Parts: sequence; structure tokens; C-alpha cells
Amino acid sequence: MDEKDILFKVLTIIGYEDNKLEFINKFFSFIYIEAIAEIGTKLDTETQKKLVEELKKATDEASQKEIVLKYFSKAEFDANLTEATKKQFAEYLTVVIPTLPEEKKEELISFVSSLQNPKK
Repeated sequence: MDEKDILFKVLTIIGYEDNKLEFINKFFSFIYIEAIAEIGTKLDTETQKKLVEELKKATDEASQKEIVLKYFSKAEFDANLTEATKKQFAEYLTVVIPTLPEEKKEELISFVSSLQNPKK
């Protein structure tokens, strides 16, 4: 199950009524931007400026990724993206869980636990 499927399942469990796919796309776009910003901090100031200028010209995520990969390896970027995803997902759950009725809270916690401890 990939990250988007997981978030779709979470939204279903919590009873999210708006457009789930739109929410998911915005959520992951935000994470993508955060990952680029975070990885950029590993560069010296002059190189950061070059990266920002190039990214301003990018029209989509594919071209942004192509630019970032001129400065970092795919493994570095993917690791950074994974960390940003984990961080944002955990923050989202921290905000959402307290607002849920007990039944939904238990279902969500059970689902998330199953992801952390998959059955063999």
C-alpha cells in the first residue's frame, strides 16, 4: 500500500466528506515542497540561490525534481521526501485523532498500528 492509498484509507476511516483525491494531492504537494526546502538547506548560500532561481522556472513536480537531482542524488532526495512524509502524516494524525469519536479513534489507531507492524 503506497502513501496515497494509506491517506485515502485514513480519510475514509475518519469520515472525510470532501473530495479525498483533491485533499491527497494537496497534502502531497505540500510535502514535496517541504522536502525540497529542507534538502536545500544542506547547500551553501550561493548554491541555494541558484537552486531557488531554477525552481522558480519549473512548471510542475517532474521538472522540479529534475532540477533538484542536479544538486542531490535520487537516494538523498527520496530519503528526504520519506522523512517529510512521515513528519507531516504524524502531525496530521496528532491533530485529527483527538477530534474523533472513540469508535473512529480506535479504528484509525488500529489501522495505523497495522502499518507499523504488518502481519507476515
